[in-house]
Amino acid sequence: MQSQKHEERRRYPRKPCHLTVGGFDKDSAFKGVAKNISLGGAFIETTHPFTVNKEVFLSFFERDPVKVVGKVAWTASDGAGISFKNTPQRLAMAIKFLVPYLTSSTVSS
Repeated sequence: MQSQKHEERRRYPRKPCHLTVGGFDKDSAFKGVAKNISLGGAFIETTHPFTVNKEVFLSFFERDPVKVVGKVAWTASDGAGISFKNTPQRLAMAIKFLVPYLTSSTVSS
């Protein structure tokens, strides 16, 4: 029930999605899939080994990238929960209006 614990602490409700995301931290670049997203963060499914509290830089939507700075809030064997430090207006609009209808999207890193 670990996901239920995270759900109880969230400020914004998560929406399920399947968005390819690129990113990097101070050590390396990575790719993954955002499996759920909110105005406050996302779960990124990836094999990249994250460290809690490490700053990460994410990029959503390849054609017209939306870049987000975040922090690793928690890790799991299949990815990590990322807390956004800021949520650009374009990403907020995509979460509100587009994410419920998206099945996949590519992103550049």
